Amino acid sequence: MKKIAILGSTGHVGRKVLAVVSEHKNEFKIIGLSANENYRLLLSQAKEFEVEKLALRNENLKNQIREEGLKIYYGPFAWRNLMDESLDVVIIAITGIDAVYPLFYALQKGIDVALASKEALIAGGELINYQFRDLKSKIIPLDSEHNAIFQIIQNLDRSEISAIYLTCSGGPFLEYSRPQLEMVTPEMAVSHPRWEMGKKISVDSATLLNKGFEIIEAHYLFQLSPEKIKVLIHPQAIVHGLVELKDGNVFAHLASTDMKVPIAYALGYPQRLDSGLRLNWNDNLTLEFFSPDVEEFPALRIAYYCLEKKKSLPAFLAKLDELVVAEFLEGRIKFTSILEIIESGIKNHQPRKVKSIDDLNSVFTEAEETVRNLLKEVNK
Repeated sequence: MKKIAILGSTGHVGRKVLAVVSEHKNEFKIIGLSANENYRLLLSQAKEFEVEKLALRNENLKNQIREEGLKIYYGPFAWRNLMDESLDVVIIAITGIDAVYPLFYALQKGIDVALASKEALIAGGELINYQFRDLKSKIIPLDSEHNAIFQIIQNLDRSEISAIYLTCSGGPFLEYSRPQLEMVTPEMAVSHPRWEMGKKISVDSATLLNKGFEIIEAHYLFQLSPEKIKVLIHPQAIVHGLVELKDGNVFAHLASTDMKVPIAYALGYPQRLDSGLRLNWNDNLTLEFFSPDVEEFPALRIAYYCLEKKKSLPAFLAKLDELVVAEFLEGRIKFTSILEIIESGIKNHQPRKVKSIDDLNSVFTEAEETVRNLLKEVNK
């Protein structure tokens, strides 16, 4: 029986993880669950899965909860109380940049990670490479695209790979003109045509910066050079990743558009769990692929630029995006301003080495100051 902890159990991915666990209860023992502030759902999950240790980020809830038989920890780093070397795997499904801290902590402890929070690897990739040259933990991605590549290359020599291809549907606004994009509202941007996702990642998918992030994530996950990491627009979202070998063979990974598929793989690894999902081959499946012009898609251009320069740029980009998307979701800037602000910020940043958590935090602080200054210009 695997011992697991789920950070972000009340979010979309966290709930999907619990759905998979509920179908394989004899395979797992949940040691701990964490949430930001949705304590009612967290308590319900703890009762259903007989979990005794919980963590809540919001310290203001400390005096509101009275539950017998539970150990509840509070604060931004309360998740530490759920993680020790006895864990077989920790699922990190915390939204945004904050996921970098439990990722780094898990790697220090030698705990395997099932990672849903791509921002953690983008922001922390340089630091992880610097501090963990001989990484003992496995990082199994929960992104469908990286999970697909991870599965394909398990028995391949990296030197045999000529390219990997990350697919994307193109988002809901692929055919929109500039005037149409100017009119996109937060409500429109969070409605993804293929996947059910959280608000922030839905906006990133709409701008295609989510795919840009995945380019950077693939570099740190698979240690491949940027020129070997490519993107294909695939509207049907059935093929999640492809690996091209130097002899001309191409392996493709096909699966349903449901997070339960990569989650089942990550939880069961190296064995396989039944996700309960199958492709319907009676649907007369059509598979289309288009190679995007990087120069026509600013998000991809930004990502490749940051990956080329590296150092602090990927972390700076991840924090910029988190802040700017929040502004859009609050209705304070236009959809088209998201990438414009981010690209302006990137151009003004001087990349520097990231060798410690303090270095990383200073990059985040600079990003916050940059966004404040750029927003003043936008709102003039």
